[in-house]
Amino acid sequence: MKTNLIKTVAVLSIALITACASKPKSIAAIDMSANAGQELAQTRRDIDYEKSNQLGLLSPENFSHAEAKLEDAEHSLARNRPNQKIFEDLALSRGWLDDARQVGQRARVLMAQPWTRAPMHWPYLITIIPKSFQLIKPL
Repeated sequence: MKTNLIKTVAVLSIALITACASKPKSIAAIDMSANAGQELAQTRRDIDYEKSNQLGLLSPENFSHAEAKLEDAEHSLARNRPNQKIFEDLALSRGWLDDARQVGQRARVLMAQPWTRAPMHWPYLITIIPKSFQLIKPL
């Protein structure tokens, strides 16, 4: 009886955590009178720009969510789905991208601090930082 209760509580807490993390922190609504193709192209440019700035390495989960929602919006546009569905996916994509930018900014600041304050520790830092982070240019 006790183990079933513990298992139930564990499953419910994991479900709650997953439900809370299933949407970005801030979602800006897109005007329904906007052109879906232009909004899609703008979001694609933003994601490509951030990809070139290595945001996918700094915040991989948020960035992959943003890319997935953008792909959903592109498929919806290709299948001539209603604009409401397209704009909803684009808003979620932009929200995930904003979350990724926030995490990326914090990561860049934290990564720049050891190099500026104690450059003598570089060999040690290179061994503890994952290989994907070693590719990022410090500020």
